Parts: sequence; C-alpha cells; structure tokens
Amino acid sequence: EKIEMFLYRRADLIVAVTHSFKEELISRGIEAEKIQVVLNGVDLSKYTKAKNKDPDLSGMYNLKGKFVAAYIGTHGLAHKLDCVIEAAKLLKEEKDIQFMFAGGGADRKRIEKLVEQSQLHNITMIPRQPKEKMPSLWSLCDVSLVTLKNTPLFQTVIPSKIFESMGMGIPIVIAVPEGEATDIVREDNSGIVVSPENPKELANAILKVKNSYNTLSNNAFYSAKKYDRRKLALDMLDLIESQK
Repeated sequence: EKIEMFLYRRADLIVAVTHSFKEELISRGIEAEKIQVVLNGVDLSKYTKAKNKDPDLSGMYNLKGKFVAAYIGTHGLAHKLDCVIEAAKLLKEEKDIQFMFAGGGADRKRIEKLVEQSQLHNITMIPRQPKEKMPSLWSLCDVSLVTLKNTPLFQTVIPSKIFESMGMGIPIVIAVPEGEATDIVREDNSGIVVSPENPKELANAILKVKNSYNTLSNNAFYSAKKYDRRKLALDMLDLIESQK
C-alpha cells in the first residue's frame, strides 16, 4: 500500500475505470484534479448484434428454438451462481426457456455438481471458450445474467460483460448491489435491475425480458455506442496528451 500511495502521489494523471474508484482515491488523500474517469467498454468491431444464433453451437448444445438466459464469464465465489440455479428451478415448467452457464473459474466445479444434483433439464453447461469464439457464444443468448453477492464491496464495480451484452444487443438482468452498474442499465433501459441473491426476482425478470425483448434489445444495442472502446481509448489518449 505504501508503494501504491507513493505512485498515486507522484503521478501526473490517474485514470480510474469507475467514478466510485475516483471517490475512494480522493478519500485517501489524492488530489481530485488529477484523477479522471474512463469507463471500460466494448470492441464494437467484434461485438455487434447477430442476425442469427451461431448454428453450430446452437445445434451442439440443443438450444435451437430456445429462449436462452445465460451467465457468461468467470464462475467465482463472488458471483452467487446458486441463485441462477434456483431461478432455473422456478422456471422449469417454461419449456421454451433454457438457462446456460458458460465459462470457468474457482466455483465452476461446485456449480456443475449442483446442476447435476438438481437434475434440471433446463440448464446447459458450456465449457470456457477461446476469446475469438466469444461473439459466437454471445449470439446464443437472449438475456444476459449479471450476478454478484449482496455486499457493499460490489457497489463500486462495473462488470465488463454488461458492455459486451449491450454491443450484441442482448438485454441484461442485473442482480448486483445498487451502484454504478445498476445505474447504467437503468439509464439506458437496456435491461432489468433486481435485488442480488433473490432467485424469485431473477426468474420474474427473465419472463419480463422475454415479453419485451425487442425494445430492450434495441435499447441495449444503441446504447453500446457510448461505450465504444475505440472512442474511450481516444478519450484516454487526449487525457494523456493534455499532460504534456
């Protein structure tokens, strides 16, 4: 921490990826004037609205004709993925809705075991995919599930997957503590915000997205332009060059 604070004090410019991180640095005694915020974003040259779901992946995992509610990304202890499984239990009679887990992480094996024990047929498990296949994987999704534990620590984070979801025109159901991430989804009307660790709200939100899919999908897609990584990179470059 001493090295960290030394570097902050000596820096001419600090770029934070959330406004909350900026406020935290100010509270630790760093001058507000030299802290700027450039959010994370999405590479819109790679992530864009798919006309159709990837036929090979869709066929491989029996997802044709399904409304897919997907959790894509790290399966970590912080993500409270048990709630997604519980939501799948609540929606097991909705035969056209399929849940999907894709990715890896410290909690992946436990989640696989829970899914196996649940004997639910409405959950598909897909292993971690190489980065170049991510747009194809996202194309399978009709709604993106973003979950985190209900702890104040996660009020300050913005999961980067919300930007990839928006770039692909995929509505979001976000179940994280109130903060910058929930503000983004609300302001852009790109999905539905629910309470973290609440399977019933999660399940109901998935049904709501299904019934208003086109509106939320279009909102997500058009809002993604604000988070174009090329634009954000140029913003950051301008900030750096202004220090000369």
